[in-house]
Amino acid sequence: MVWVMAIVMTLAAGSVVPLENMNGEYFIQNSQSFNTNFSSYPALGRSNNTVRYVEAYSDEITTLYSQVWWTMGDLYSFPDDVVKALDKKTMAIVGYEFDQVMQNADGTESQVPITWSYNHHYSARVVGKYATMEQVNVTGFDDPRAKNVGHLSPGHSIWIGKSLNDPTPNSSIPAIVDFDEANGGEWRKSFHGYPHGYAQLVDSPVGFRIEPMQIDTRNRDGSMASPADGFVPDPTLVPKSYAAPLVGPDAVYSGLLECPCTDRIAKIIPGAYSLKSSGSCARRIATSTECFKAADGVGLANTTRTTSQGADLTRPPGCSLEVDGGQDSSKQSVFFNTAPSTTACGGAPIGPPKLAGSAQSLVALAIELDGATTGGGGATITLTGPATVWFGVAFGATQMAAQPGAIIVDGNGAVSEYQLGDHVGGTQLATQVHVVSNTVVSGARTVVLTRALAGASSAQFSFNTSSDGARIPWMNAVGSSANYSFHKRMSSSTVVLAKLRVPNCVCGDKIVFGQTRAQVVYTHDDGTTEETYCGGGCTNTTPTDLIPTRNPRCDGTTYEGGLGCCHHLWLLTDREQRSRISPQELKFRMKVRIWYQEYIPSSPTAPASHQLLSRMYHSIAGEYDVVKNPTGIQTNEFKFKAKDMVRFGNVRTDTMSTPYPTANQTGIKLLYANGHCHAAACLEFSLYNDDTGELICRQVGRAGSTLRPNSTAEKFDEEGYIRLYPCVWGDHSEGLATPLFLSFETNLRSVKITNATYTHYGEMAHWQTRGVLA
Repeated sequence: MVWVMAIVMTLAAGSVVPLENMNGEYFIQNSQSFNTNFSSYPALGRSNNTVRYVEAYSDEITTLYSQVWWTMGDLYSFPDDVVKALDKKTMAIVGYEFDQVMQNADGTESQVPITWSYNHHYSARVVGKYATMEQVNVTGFDDPRAKNVGHLSPGHSIWIGKSLNDPTPNSSIPAIVDFDEANGGEWRKSFHGYPHGYAQLVDSPVGFRIEPMQIDTRNRDGSMASPADGFVPDPTLVPKSYAAPLVGPDAVYSGLLECPCTDRIAKIIPGAYSLKSSGSCARRIATSTECFKAADGVGLANTTRTTSQGADLTRPPGCSLEVDGGQDSSKQSVFFNTAPSTTACGGAPIGPPKLAGSAQSLVALAIELDGATTGGGGATITLTGPATVWFGVAFGATQMAAQPGAIIVDGNGAVSEYQLGDHVGGTQLATQVHVVSNTVVSGARTVVLTRALAGASSAQFSFNTSSDGARIPWMNAVGSSANYSFHKRMSSSTVVLAKLRVPNCVCGDKIVFGQTRAQVVYTHDDGTTEETYCGGGCTNTTPTDLIPTRNPRCDGTTYEGGLGCCHHLWLLTDREQRSRISPQELKFRMKVRIWYQEYIPSSPTAPASHQLLSRMYHSIAGEYDVVKNPTGIQTNEFKFKAKDMVRFGNVRTDTMSTPYPTANQTGIKLLYANGHCHAAACLEFSLYNDDTGELICRQVGRAGSTLRPNSTAEKFDEEGYIRLYPCVWGDHSEGLATPLFLSFETNLRSVKITNATYTHYGEMAHWQTRGVLA
């Protein structure tokens, strides 16, 4: 409550009296004379319509070291005086500024340095009284609702504007607007201001919402106790996939900001690798490096796995994996055979086939299948779950809507079987399984069951031992009471079974690079999982040089880091490091200062005070990797048309849309352009008219050189982190270059130069521009 009251008091005072910029002086790439102090903007429409500001804050952000915060906050209401003054009027937003702050005991604010919490990006909205926001899930980069969103990870939801009791739903004045120019680590010292007479317009504004993506990079060992300490890496608390330097003069930024994929993530690549115990591989794995990595990709639980290579004519050629018995398939050996062997996958037959495999989800599962037709054949199923509440598993499905047969173990140890309904408990079946043992140790119940391979009814799953192996989808759930009832948590996965004591070939299925999406499954501390996807999508931005250069981001088989491995509350450290993460939380808020004037509509004697600036955007495959190379430089070139930067639609509630053009509007007039890229990688970003060769805008990433974020010389100058200066066009008398007209069919070429001294995951190349139709 103290925090909220302090904010309201600050806003009530600050909303009336224009002051200096919150973040100090700004610079423009293509002008040295335009005054970027917002309070210097001229009064428009009438003599007293001067620029003023209102401030707002995000919800409190609370993170542990290496944790991601990426969620939409609640509406932060503007002060009553602002809301009343602009009720049924229009706010003309001429610029805005961002910072991240924590409140001190005396009520003052302290800046949170970017070395403590890295702003990967944000998406912010000013919401009017006639709009609200709705969360929707998108299917991927091809989803029409995702066009020009930019920071999109398949499986991640987006927020869209919706009408709310709107009396004028077809008005050309937006009821909700979006802030997302230069919206990453460069956000504090990149100028978010527009040429005089242009603005983002919003009808009857009432508040502010923001969805920040923050990554906690502040080591808690005391080495980063003060902002003046700068960034100090801890080599013992980074994931194995960490790509940034850990020692030496270049170790000034955290590689966690690039979202490395940790071992908390299982990357499932459908059809990429499989086991084969007869015949030969359609695509034989050619190297020991791929062989040993491919063994991770077949989906077997890896408890004890050894790797070796050599020449052995008794084994199949290439890559093979042998499981040495036991339901948990705990002893596995992977062998890469360099001999020109003709031995078939699986080797010589040694009797009735036996298969085994295990998986860990909310319930631990182990399966052993014996294909003997007389005596001893059948399935042995071992389940481990909580001792005092019910848990269950179902095979052959991942959703209740499929109505599979399920095995239920209640909190007293009784075992029953049901055919599940669509989100209902279903119908009880005759119990097929036999209980061999039922034990409770340290709060966990383990039940060993046996049954025939064939299901006793059509609802009960039938196991098969005649194939090369098995990938069985399964779902599992845990209840909140001893008796079978609606589940508390549910998850789904796949269990892979391998034939025992034979050399199963590890085969690479034929794939086309750039077309493989991998399923990403993240496991939280409590065993629950979240699923999303990574890789693929590069072919949707045409033309592009990412596919020809086999950029790792483009395919699920090679994806090592980026947004696909970075979601809300995920930890970017490996599982075994969890016990060493300090419980000390970092708590702060994002802060925005919105500079605005009242919009004065046109009259018979005067034009409107401001023209609406529309969002015009181009995203290059969402993200891509910078791959370390001896030259230390990576250059990527992307081509597109001016019309690819616009999405025509209803600007009243669609913050990503540009108004539908009139018959006389054949192109766009650029007025503001800012790229978006990340610290350490970003060097230079240029946009050309590819029809004429004319340079439209060139931005150079300017790295900080001091440690303190509030250095007396310059604010926000942390070493190793960047700022970007935008290109702005407008009135020549104000020191700005003349606006550029680009027809919709104008061919554009974007050239991005990045630092490839080290590998960087998830680098971005977004052109975030504003303009008007012309």
